[in-house]
Amino acid sequence: GILDGIASMFMRWYPPVFVVLKALSPKYYSFRTLNRNVWHKRYLKPNKLVAITCYTSNCAEAYKIAKEFRKCGSKVVMGGPHVTYQPEEALEFCDSVVVGEAESVWKDVVRDYENGSLQPVYNGVPLDDFYSEVHQELLNSPPEIIKDFLETTRGCKFTCSFCTIPGISGGKARKKPVAQLVELINKIKHRYKTVVFLDNNIYSDPQYARELFKALKPLKIKWTSQCTIDIAKNDETLQLAKESGCVGLLFGYEISGGSSEKQQRGKFALADHYIHFTKKVKDLGISIKAHFIFGFDSDRLEHIPMLWKFCHALKPTFTIFSLLTPLPGSQVYREMLEQNRLTNLNWRNYSCHQPVFKHKTINHFLLLTLFPIMRYFFLLTTSQLGYAIMSLLVLYFICSVFGQSIYAILSPRIF
Repeated sequence: GILDGIASMFMRWYPPVFVVLKALSPKYYSFRTLNRNVWHKRYLKPNKLVAITCYTSNCAEAYKIAKEFRKCGSKVVMGGPHVTYQPEEALEFCDSVVVGEAESVWKDVVRDYENGSLQPVYNGVPLDDFYSEVHQELLNSPPEIIKDFLETTRGCKFTCSFCTIPGISGGKARKKPVAQLVELINKIKHRYKTVVFLDNNIYSDPQYARELFKALKPLKIKWTSQCTIDIAKNDETLQLAKESGCVGLLFGYEISGGSSEKQQRGKFALADHYIHFTKKVKDLGISIKAHFIFGFDSDRLEHIPMLWKFCHALKPTFTIFSLLTPLPGSQVYREMLEQNRLTNLNWRNYSCHQPVFKHKTINHFLLLTLFPIMRYFFLLTTSQLGYAIMSLLVLYFICSVFGQSIYAILSPRIF
């Protein structure tokens, strides 16, 4: 949509993976990073080693760029979540693929490239010390690069059926030494007073999280991250997060307290406590981005008012409303593939905003028609940002109406 297009222009454009590749490449290599939002054919060069990463929804653009680089005589290596789960597809457009995380195999890729013996597939494994060689590269990087690669943990303790992270991260959370994070933040805090941690779940390891929060407190910074709502189960930890500078958290609620999906357990088992936990977080002055998913097998159209009421009771700062999407690599994708329920394999539609599978009870056309309305309705009517937008729209309407009336009164009529 229009908002998505505008937002994409302001999102981080330096993919963190390229910091990793630079750290693991020979020092005599020179790097140039490019983004598809500002892509131009003049960037195509022969005899280069080209690394391309992508998600499922933008893989078509990535494949096109890969094909163009190969055509002009460069070697192309692709990686990222989509390529990890669809390597054979990606190999139709590139020379090699990295399956999984790159830290354990990138040096092999470079060696084989220099020897003219690139292999089709490099299987990366999740390293416990994934941070070791990258940290020194970050210390030598300018602040604008460091701020985009502040990662305290990698992976998540939960294994949600719709998520692709468990397969990539090995089903566990790995931690970066707190002292290294303090070192990086000290290098940038003179320029950036608010930082974003890239973690999938900054509370994957409660003991580590408490250690981190205590270390951040003296730095006098503000920070945001993704998290799970169970951080609010422990009042001391939540207070530590606030004192350490936490100003915002993105919670994946996904379902409401009345949803039958909570029978899946995992983080869904906390659904009955969502409102209570959310209040505790907000009472400390921490803003919340709330993410919800519609389209689980138990969801019905008549459940939408209940979900809206639930979301309205949370009153988050920002509401994100997505459609369940069976992304390659997720349990949901495997199940729907086995059940022959996928209706669309155009990866561009796998943006979490379009129905790409047969729902058990909801008509496909109806879901396709209603979802865009639901998406913006939830944003505008349940979140603080939505209230602000609606207030501005009402103010604009009032000014327009009364402004025209005053003009009509003051201006002479010409017949």
